[in-house]
Formats: sequence, C-alpha cells, structure tokens
Amino acid sequence: IALTLLAIAYYDYPMISGILFGLAGSYRETAIVFFLFYLVALHFETHKAKKAFEGFLISSLIVNIPFLFLSPYEFVKEALSPITYNLMPLGVGLSTIMQYGIYLPKILYTSLFILIIIFGLFAYVKYYQKLKYAGLAIPAIAFLFYYRPMPFYYMWAPFFILIAASTLFYKNNENNHKYNIKMNWLIISYELVISSLILFLLM
Repeated sequence: IALTLLAIAYYDYPMISGILFGLAGSYRETAIVFFLFYLVALHFETHKAKKAFEGFLISSLIVNIPFLFLSPYEFVKEALSPITYNLMPLGVGLSTIMQYGIYLPKILYTSLFILIIIFGLFAYVKYYQKLKYAGLAIPAIAFLFYYRPMPFYYMWAPFFILIAASTLFYKNNENNHKYNIKMNWLIISYELVISSLILFLLM
C-alpha cells in the first residue's frame, strides 16, 4: 500500500512511479489491477503512461525473473493460486451469500471480476472527463465480486483517489507544485497511520 501511495504521489516522475507500482505488484497482484486504471488517468492528465509502463516492466522483471527461471511451473502456479487453489471465500462481498447457503461456482466469481475490470477500463477511457479520479474506484468495485473479497483489496480506494486528486488537479499551476508534494506527504503519512491502526485491530 505504501508503495502504491508513493507511486501515485510522484506521477510527475513516470519512470519512478512505474517502478514503484512494479514492486507493489510483485508483492501483491492486486496492485496490478489498480495500475491499469492509474495508467488511464496518467495518459489523460500527463500523456506519460508509456514511461510509467516501462518502469513497471523493468522492476517487475528484475524482481520476478530469477524465480521464473528457477521454477517456471511453481512460479505460475503460486501466482495463480488465489484463482486455482480451493481456498475459503473469506471477506465481504458477493461471496458472503455462501453464509446463507447460496453456493455459486467459483468460475462465476472469477468471470464477474474479470468482466468488471475489462468493461470498467473501457468505460473509464470513454468517460474519463466525467469520471476523472472517481474512476480509480472501479477496481475496488470489481474486488467486491471476487471469490475472496478481502477488505484490504478494496478499502484503500478512497485514499488512492485522494492522493491522485490532490496531485493531478493542480498540475498546471507551478505555484502549487511544492505545496502539492508537501500535502501529499502529509496525506500519505496520515493514511499509513490510519491503515496501520486498522490492520492492527483486524489481527
């Protein structure tokens, strides 16, 4: 989460932003889903999405290639484990209906999740000028339909939107540049304290 927040805050340094997202995605694949929508916002706001994607690829390959070469099968197997393994449907989302004796095939949850991501990306690109930073919440909506909708998959969406809005909204105003960076660090610090408290209480 910390890496994702920093990546968004430093949108004006797309290579660094992409590298941070690559590290975040290597640790937890859910960050990759958010990165797709972040690229859309970055493209419309700064037209530097390509640089960010390059940074993402660089850090992802550096971190993951050694494991991929050592054991390709195990690497792919573990990467897909949330989908392929027979895990319990923990979390709060559509799968909660199982508590009431309503059982749906796991493939249905996976299909809904992927479809929302795909159509969400198309909608975000088409209606970006209307959605703006609110579109960054689409991945959080998708994770509610995931088979294991753990709260930490989607609870950070408001924080991501806040960072993106405070960073990008005044991007054309040079007088606000330093203010934005300081404000982002303040917001990030506050969010990390709150998130740490939440995780501590959930343990």
